[in-house]
Amino acid sequence: MEACGICQHGRYQTGYQGSQYRKRNVIIDAITPEHVFLRGGEVFPGDRVLTQGAQILASYFVSGVFRPSDEAKANIGLRLEKVGREKVDETIELEGVVDVPPNNRAIVSSQVAGTLEQILVDRGQKVRAGDVIAGVASLEFQNLQLSLLQADQQLRLLTKQRKLLDEADIGQNQIVPRRRLWELDRSYSAAALSLETNKRKLAGLGLSPDQIAAILSKQQLLDTLPLRSPIDGSVVHVDKALGQAVKTDEPLVEIHDLSHVWIQAFAAEGQLPEIQLNPVQPQTARVRLTANPRTVATGKVVRSGRALGDDNRTLAIWIELDHPPA
Repeated sequence: MEACGICQHGRYQTGYQGSQYRKRNVIIDAITPEHVFLRGGEVFPGDRVLTQGAQILASYFVSGVFRPSDEAKANIGLRLEKVGREKVDETIELEGVVDVPPNNRAIVSSQVAGTLEQILVDRGQKVRAGDVIAGVASLEFQNLQLSLLQADQQLRLLTKQRKLLDEADIGQNQIVPRRRLWELDRSYSAAALSLETNKRKLAGLGLSPDQIAAILSKQQLLDTLPLRSPIDGSVVHVDKALGQAVKTDEPLVEIHDLSHVWIQAFAAEGQLPEIQLNPVQPQTARVRLTANPRTVATGKVVRSGRALGDDNRTLAIWIELDHPPA
């Protein structure tokens, strides 16, 4: 694109009164927080070019020349930089989209079918790993809690029976056959195994150890199955509404961790020789966002797709940004 540079010609001296500036056309290649790269223009090594305050001064250049005083420079925040020759890397330009790494994305779903009774988050809300974000009412979940309580009650009963037999020393007096004691021991082992199995199933559904212990101590069932966030991040999508039926493993809420952002770029077949995948010394990249073209982010090429796209014959590559955009 073409732009205007405001140049000071001649030797620059600090504090020089009546410095003269002229308006010159330049072609800007790229803008970074540290440098402005020019492809061409009427500037030469040694010239000093305005990189800040040019828009404010534009109205003063009706005649093409401007001579500000030191006070005027201070008031408008005038800044000058010396023009010089720099080595510019050979670059290729690719189009891309903002993407999130696979391990920074999570889909929350229910492992049992039921009805969505609670939605505790909204789009854009930040959550922590382990936070409850929804609740599902499920008959299968209720039956599993009942099985837990039944196994616990049976284990308690068998424990009392065994204790009574041990206190009476029935086995030694042969009042009850030894086979009865063996059967009691087998029933006790089966009840203990059933109790532990139900605990693990409930833990796999998302219940915490405290919640499982509360069910056993209070002998009271939970109304809904709590669905928890597996990662820290922000809620980006909610697929269901309250009262809707929920299938097993059906996506309900999508969460993204935006602390690490990738750029998915698309390289044409002819540009592939210029792209390098080196895990030891990754190829560097500069990224300019469409929403804010003046902001330039830096990153590294970390991976690529395995094959060209069938429709557009492009290869997807991913760039990991050094710092997420503001």
